Amino acid sequence: MFPWLVFALIAVAACLRTYLLAISFFPGEGFGSYRTMTTGVGVYMFIPLFTVIATLAIEHGVTLRDSRFSMGALLSPLVFVAMAAGSEFGRTALETRFTTALLGPNGSALTVAVVCSLTVTGYAWLRGVRPAPLAFVGVAFASVVLDTRSGCLQSVGVSPLMISVSAAAGLAWIAFRRKTSVWAFAALGCVVGGLIWQFHGPRLTIVYGAIPLHMLLVGGTIIAAIFDDMLAQFVTSVIALLLPAVFFVAIFFSGYVAPGLPTGVLPAYLVFVVVLAAHGFFYLDSEFHLYAGVLCIAMVGVDMYARFHVLLEQLEVPAVPFLTSAAASFVLAFMISMAKGDVLTRASRTTLGYLIGLRERVHGI
Repeated sequence: MFPWLVFALIAVAACLRTYLLAISFFPGEGFGSYRTMTTGVGVYMFIPLFTVIATLAIEHGVTLRDSRFSMGALLSPLVFVAMAAGSEFGRTALETRFTTALLGPNGSALTVAVVCSLTVTGYAWLRGVRPAPLAFVGVAFASVVLDTRSGCLQSVGVSPLMISVSAAAGLAWIAFRRKTSVWAFAALGCVVGGLIWQFHGPRLTIVYGAIPLHMLLVGGTIIAAIFDDMLAQFVTSVIALLLPAVFFVAIFFSGYVAPGLPTGVLPAYLVFVVVLAAHGFFYLDSEFHLYAGVLCIAMVGVDMYARFHVLLEQLEVPAVPFLTSAAASFVLAFMISMAKGDVLTRASRTTLGYLIGLRERVHGI
């Protein structure tokens, strides 16, 4: 029985202490028989005590290498949410007054449940309990959902971004432990989703969500460079397909989607996309990135021709439109003739062989 009896007595004493403190700060209200007296005591007030019990169970399980205690402690968040829900429904006016004094005007019993759940799963993660990171991530996701419904976290100054970053840390830990990219991509989604949730509106989602999109593109490229599994290769191919699309929008429609850009931003962005394509070819061994880079460079040529044509039209020379059209037709006919004579095929093969050899040199470095 020892030392469990001691812990049981301490737990009972803590419960009594919680009740007595509650009625000391906010005396019971009622009339007539004391059986009708209401107090500010809520079931959620005992959640911190159960948090201590769950933490002791984790420590006991880790010390004795008995997973039953640790696994049972990881189920405590379900108990905490049930206790908080029981306190939320059917609250008396005095319980509402006490909760407001304890947690603020928008306070909720769910705040205590969420914080204590994160504490238990975080401590289990720290002590090396195997499924603890996944449990922590699950609690973090659930807390964000609860916060959207009740504002239980924002009332105590905890932002959704903080919870999302914490969940991303858990997912990244799982990714590196299991050496699989699916958890890393999930972590990237948590970070970007948390940023959108925290800074929703024109500050982050301007230009049709260009900032989150490019965060996903860059983050996906970095994850694909770290992990080399089937999912990472698939995402690499998807990113290679998206690069010409964003390049096309940027170079031909930037005046519509993002008017008033400072001078130099657009050229720097176009160089960035080409560099991203080159990185995918040389370091990720993705042929799709090579084709994406070629398409981007071809679009640059088309844009330069259009700009040159506009510049010549401004000279107000009547023959200019016909001369430029004739030059374009000549270049097109010349390219068709080279294609029929397999000149373009041989040139592309030679260029591709040179680039592959250069990539092998880069890998050798």
